[in-house]
Amino acid sequence: MLRFLVEERGFRSVAWEEDWATGQRIDRYIRGGAGDADVLVGQMLAQWHSPKVAGVLRWIRAYNAGRRDKVRFVGVEYYLTGQLAYDAVAAYVAARAPGRLAELRALLDPLRPATADVFAHIQWYI
Repeated sequence: MLRFLVEERGFRSVAWEEDWATGQRIDRYIRGGAGDADVLVGQMLAQWHSPKVAGVLRWIRAYNAGRRDKVRFVGVEYYLTGQLAYDAVAAYVAARAPGRLAELRALLDPLRPATADVFAHIQWYI
């Protein structure tokens, strides 16, 4: 189905139930950046640990090779948003709108996980 949507219908975005920060690494890989599909799949949520998923990532990367209209990947699992996602947003705001960084931190810090164990954070939050 994904291949049909990309090749025949012109879709260029894949939104996947995956952590946003992991999605960024996958997006860089499929657009020709460094990485290895098997390693990336190992970093994904457990339900995606499959050679078939690695094959999908390899196919998207091969499809993207030499194209200007590359397929993009985004992780959209809001529930398991870890520290790296908060760090990336803060770094972006610090670089683009440093005067708003304090406001951002006031809004996000109460939600930001205090631990790398996102499941422990969810239990604390609940």
